[in-house]
Amino acid sequence: LDGVVIVLAADLKSASYSTYMGGSNWEKLRAATFDGRDLVVAGLNNGVGWPTLNAYQPDFGGGRGDHILAKFRRD
Repeated sequence: LDGVVIVLAADLKSASYSTYMGGSNWEKLRAATFDGRDLVVAGLNNGVGWPTLNAYQPDFGGGRGDHILAKFRRD
């Protein structure tokens, strides 16, 4: 279960941004919020392979799963 994040244009007729989010195991994207500049997505994953860039915890912590919190900034 991977996810797709889409930010719609103000007229809701086109996408101003979209990206695929997933790794080599299962992920569940559960929530998202957008404040006009930052899009924050939260969820879960259960293993290595989740892509990270400047992550607070860059490696899988082990156990039954880790939480995902990803932020996309609109410039």
